[in-house]
Amino acid sequence: GSELRTIYVVSRILSSHRGPGRRFRFPAQLLWDSPATVDAWLRSSALDNLQEIDCFATDGLKLPPQPASTFGFSSSLCVATFSQCHLSDDITLALQFPRLKKLALQRVIISEDSLHSIIAASPVLECLLLRRFFGCRCVRINSASLTSIGVSAAYDRTNAYLEEFIVEDAPCLKRILYLRSPRAGTGLRVSVISAPNLETLGCLSYADGGSSRLALGSTIIEVPLGFLPLAYRF
Repeated sequence: GSELRTIYVVSRILSSHRGPGRRFRFPAQLLWDSPATVDAWLRSSALDNLQEIDCFATDGLKLPPQPASTFGFSSSLCVATFSQCHLSDDITLALQFPRLKKLALQRVIISEDSLHSIIAASPVLECLLLRRFFGCRCVRINSASLTSIGVSAAYDRTNAYLEEFIVEDAPCLKRILYLRSPRAGTGLRVSVISAPNLETLGCLSYADGGSSRLALGSTIIEVPLGFLPLAYRF
């Protein structure tokens, strides 16, 4: 049906395109349905020095591994979205992203070590979205370049889910937005140790979730069960 047509059209374009392509977008479901095809696309010379990759979320429930060929562009990527996949340590821990400015991980399984390694390997990263991701109980943010973070926890019986989010050192950070997500467990503990330019901290809790806890230095704010989304401005 439509998926086969998509595969045919994309394969034909890449085989005839002289390149270099700037942006490549494909549905995450193909990582499960046609992994060899996706791998072949990503190895195409038409995508040499790719600047933007968008593996966008679909309705699939599987979380297959992201092929190693995806990260052949790590030195040239400026914008990256990865959805519905597993980012394994054996690939991510060795990567460097010298030009990456925007990164989104949506419904992705990733370990704390891998996530922290990616952030550390992205010296110009400005925007980070962590949406309904698994594998991390605690995320620690240390970045000299980040200005905006969006984060949402997700509950899962088989994988670790986010319980604590700590901003240890982020001198340029201006916004932290906690996105609403159903069945996100017991709430999120947020600690801001050093973010001198923080202007907005929003949506710490939600009507259908648990309580959240915010620590700003020595100041503790408890957001109780059932409290509606809110935003703090400094």
